[in-house]
Amino acid sequence: MNLEGSFTLIALMDGTTINGTLRVEGTPLVQRYNKGTAVFIPDFETLAENNRPTVVVILRDISDGSV
Repeated sequence: MNLEGSFTLIALMDGTTINGTLRVEGTPLVQRYNKGTAVFIPDFETLAENNRPTVVVILRDISDGSV
């Protein structure tokens, strides 16, 4: 079974439309589940802090492209 999803980040701030994107740095934000167990691979809780995936939100002003 594959689970997939997507979403869009759009905001209005001071009359300007802001588009957002998410970027994952470090370890990929993907886990596998072993059927019949409670084991996830990789188990993010047991990974060292510096080996965990980091999600970065990037907000861009669409009128001039500034971040």
